[in-house]
Amino acid sequence: VHYANTHGARIVNCSWGGFITTADTGFSNVFLHEATRNNVLIVAAAGNNASSNDAQIEYPADGPGVLSVGATDQSDAAASFSDFGHSVSVWAPGVGIWSCDYTGVGSNSAYSAEDGTSFSSPYTAGVAGLLMSVYPSWPPQFIARQIIQTADNVINTSDRLDYWGRIDADSAISIVWPGLIITQYSINSVVSAPLGAVGVQQDLNVTFKNVIVAGTGITATIVPSLGYTVDTTPVVLGTMPLNATASGDFHITRSGVY
Repeated sequence: VHYANTHGARIVNCSWGGFITTADTGFSNVFLHEATRNNVLIVAAAGNNASSNDAQIEYPADGPGVLSVGATDQSDAAASFSDFGHSVSVWAPGVGIWSCDYTGVGSNSAYSAEDGTSFSSPYTAGVAGLLMSVYPSWPPQFIARQIIQTADNVINTSDRLDYWGRIDADSAISIVWPGLIITQYSINSVVSAPLGAVGVQQDLNVTFKNVIVAGTGITATIVPSLGYTVDTTPVVLGTMPLNATASGDFHITRSGVY
């Protein structure tokens, strides 16, 4: 991953991984953060343990900024072996995939139908490559978001905002939404301030810039994360032309855990 980050790669597919404890993630996260700084998108297999990655960390799929991919079967349902959970970003075919096989000495040109999220991940990385060829200026987080937003809603229709769906290359390329980046924030009117005292609600003002395409009815949501809770509903930003900016006010409370 480090070699790819520093030698011009824009997408890194990781058809590998394993269970890891929170204490073990620090060293490996260095390379994932390096990927983000270098505009590299990491796509990774969610794992084949039929378990929830929300409860047991699968690495690198659950790492920061990684597009985690679960496996679907021929019925467009989650494969029985695929890991799942809200940390699994999207899904892609991973059952009965025709691939190279090695059946023994002297038989190194065989093929067979294989199963695994290791096949789902490169399908998704391929769609990311198509997107980057069409929209070369998009940063990795927008490439990942586009794949997620345009996924077909076939995995868990009642939990769309968390489980998303199976990737759709055509929709990913042809359906485009506005894309927001944060240009500035302030806490209690202090620009770039820290979160403040534990347990005290803070006023967070965020300035967004639309860098993808003009849109109307745009809203912004702050997602709860480690270190703080969110006490605000989505903020309406309204109509934003390309390169326009708009600000929204949120309320967050530091939880005391980073």
